[in-house]
Amino acid sequence: MSSVIVVSARSEWAQEVLGALRGDALEVRLAPTGERAIDAFVQSPADAVVVELDLPGRDGAATVESIRWAPGGERALVVLVGMDADPDRVRRVALALRARSVPSGSVAGLRTALATLARPLEAQPLTGDVTKELSVEEMIAAAAAERRSAEAPIETGTVEAPIETGTVEAPIETGTVEAPLERITARNPVDERDTDEHPRLDDQPGELVTASNRATLEAADADDSEGREVEERARVLADEARIEGDLAETSFARTLARLGELRSTGALLLSAESDGRATTTGEYPKKVVFFRNGIPLHVRSNLVEECLGQVLLQTGRIDRATLDRSLDQVRAGAGKQGAVLIAMGALHPKELREALELEQEQKLFDLFRWPAGRFRFSELMSTPADTVTLEMSMPEMVLRGVLRIPPPLVMDTVAAQIDRFPRPQEGRVPGLRRAMERDGKDFLDRIDGRTATRALLGTAPTPLAAARWLHAGECLGALTYHDEPADTAVPAAVSGLFDLRSEVRRLAMLLRDGQYAMALRVEPGDVDGASRAAAEIERAIRSELEGDLDEADLQAAAFDVLSRLPRAALVVGGDFDRPSIVPPPAAPAPPRHVTTQLPADDDWDEVTEPSVPGYPAPSSEERIDGAAGAPDPMPAEESQAELDERVSRILRAERFFRRGCRAFARSDDAMALEAFAHAVELAPEEGEFLAHLGEARRRAPEGDDAQGLDELRRAAQLVPKMELVHLWLARALRDAGELAAARDAYGNALAANPESHAALSELKALAPT
Repeated sequence: MSSVIVVSARSEWAQEVLGALRGDALEVRLAPTGERAIDAFVQSPADAVVVELDLPGRDGAATVESIRWAPGGERALVVLVGMDADPDRVRRVALALRARSVPSGSVAGLRTALATLARPLEAQPLTGDVTKELSVEEMIAAAAAERRSAEAPIETGTVEAPIETGTVEAPIETGTVEAPLERITARNPVDERDTDEHPRLDDQPGELVTASNRATLEAADADDSEGREVEERARVLADEARIEGDLAETSFARTLARLGELRSTGALLLSAESDGRATTTGEYPKKVVFFRNGIPLHVRSNLVEECLGQVLLQTGRIDRATLDRSLDQVRAGAGKQGAVLIAMGALHPKELREALELEQEQKLFDLFRWPAGRFRFSELMSTPADTVTLEMSMPEMVLRGVLRIPPPLVMDTVAAQIDRFPRPQEGRVPGLRRAMERDGKDFLDRIDGRTATRALLGTAPTPLAAARWLHAGECLGALTYHDEPADTAVPAAVSGLFDLRSEVRRLAMLLRDGQYAMALRVEPGDVDGASRAAAEIERAIRSELEGDLDEADLQAAAFDVLSRLPRAALVVGGDFDRPSIVPPPAAPAPPRHVTTQLPADDDWDEVTEPSVPGYPAPSSEERIDGAAGAPDPMPAEESQAELDERVSRILRAERFFRRGCRAFARSDDAMALEAFAHAVELAPEEGEFLAHLGEARRRAPEGDDAQGLDELRRAAQLVPKMELVHLWLARALRDAGELAAARDAYGNALAANPESHAALSELKALAPT
């Protein structure tokens, strides 16, 4: 059955259309605003969207543009209606949007416009995790291995090409394969005309070398490992992209904001063939920006000037002789440049951390200056585990990036709207306003929907500053341009210090990364402060689960936060005798959960109720998980029941984890292994639990070092900012003889905590001679 989303604030008209289209055997959903329509489409793409041009907040044109960016949006049939708008205007806008138009919004006209919906379009993968036969990381490794094997001399009829997932044996005579390499071959076809220009692999695994770039590499004064990885990712993304476009038509600022609006998770590849700057691979400049839930977290680049060593040299942290010595060791296989420099004693860990943060900002903000190039986005490529990420909100990122755009380009962009009327969009202006300085806030407050752009430019300190603010607002969807002034002036937005929607996303990311103190905004060891902060956050989130947090992705993030809050309070407070925080008073709509009264075990025979100032302890009737008393009389939604189960499960896992820690303290490695195994079984997504299991497996008399090392590697991916995980991984790699990887892990531990004396001393002990 074909599906349709009808977007209109006119409930009577929308219900009439719903009834008529359902009678035509169409699945119809209603959305009262453009924001709701975008969220609905992202969660479940529709075959067609009927949009009213004049909507409250985000107008119909901006809504359609955003839907076009979503997976499946390009193929969706869009019908624009405008009962109160000029019919010719509706037709003009529809033509620009590649949409059909039914200005009157008549049911007969809509039926005619939608008559071509014969069957549903092929389902599109959604943003988020996508199950594939091979992961993208495996494709990258397999593609490199396949090219290496293709250059090996073939003496017999069988080729063996090792890949990460196994060994592929392909008899040449029959073409039989035992692993799905056919798909990988299709992604990387061999083109005879490229034998001299395009990179190939020489006798060093994974190194991209051509006649034209070998000299460039040797003289580049840069570590080329990141550039090689960017090239490999680019090859995969070239065929796996779900969204692609031209930066000359859609700037990087707009692209960044659109992907943020769609809460995208994946990787954005950008390439600029006309950019003549030197790269570590000899190819034209390429960058990969990794997103999680619409937030850019990390950038990788093949530009020489953006390599870590060059950043350190430019900022005066190292001299050229030190750079050259470190690069010699990197190319000899000693590990990544940051760890090598620390091991040499040439760089303090704090300087490394600062340089990595600066390197990330340079890589990102340089993209705002690209006037041309291609971009491709795929949700199939996950964010790498990096300890240093971009710690900025989307409005702050766009505002700072727009400052890098050359003035003529910014002025040209605004000049195209000089006689139109910018109108602030409720729900988006407060976030933009929070990221602005005082002058910007004052300017934004003067945008009322009735003042033309030409007049507004004269109210700012300079026209260029006004143009930058207007451009940033338009890219973020906080401002839309209209041909006619608004009927009434739009009141200035009020932006407080706290935005629950943004806060939930921030908390979800921090708690997932194990940054508990930062999430709760308290000092480690503050037991009462941690419990109080967690309780206040829970109260705020639960009171808005059917209000501001009613979107699917926000609800998922909210549930993730609520399930991790009790553990965060425990870890930050350091009070191992407390099984949970006390929940706040119940919100009127959603039922609350209680996470106390867990089953007793031999280490913890009695559970006592904690006392938090300001919140009453729950009565026996309110307890769950086997507690005595009547059940909660409030009807529980299925999602709430799932949340309760998740919270209960993670707290049971927490008890096993604490038991394992106590066993570690008394050197009872066998009991620690058993306890940590139970904790991971209950909460496999908790990286800290998995890391302790891996370390316990290595320490236990009957443990398995190889399995423990694998568990530590996976834990480092789950909690990349946790120093202890990288430190244990480094020791495991050192003991396994993987010295270069061990140095890199020590470097990651120091990037997470520059004051880690253990990581520093052990890394220096591994310094290559």
